[in-house]
Amino acid sequence: MPDPERRYRVEFADETKKELRDLGHVAAGEILAAVEKKLTVDPEGYGDPLRKDLSGYFKLAVGQWRVVYHVDDDLVLVLVLAVGKRAEGDRENIYDQITGDDLDARKQVLEGKLEIEPRNASEVKASPSASPTKPRGPGGRKKKKS
Repeated sequence: MPDPERRYRVEFADETKKELRDLGHVAAGEILAAVEKKLTVDPEGYGDPLRKDLSGYFKLAVGQWRVVYHVDDDLVLVLVLAVGKRAEGDRENIYDQITGDDLDARKQVLEGKLEIEPRNASEVKASPSASPTKPRGPGGRKKKKS
């Protein structure tokens, strides 16, 4: 049973915020309510671990939608990395749209923004296009200055 005093902080990747906006107010509201009710209390208990390429991540089912996230128990933190439709055979199926590498990149950028240092070298994939301390735009490109 989860500790009722322990509440997880939830942070959303920039891409996930855009995905929520694209879903519309009703769907986004349902998803945000489920995230607040479930992932702040017991993210591993309410979610299901993903497998294969998405191993290390969890999913939360909210109707036809899926919330894909990472749990850091040491920091009492949930990183929401993707939101999308679960429709097998549909080209909009979230699991056909996102790879483990995509999630790893979103996680790394979000951790950089939150100034979370990886605990060991195996948590950081060596890549010239991604840096844990410098957030990058889509495709690993440097963000343009406004």
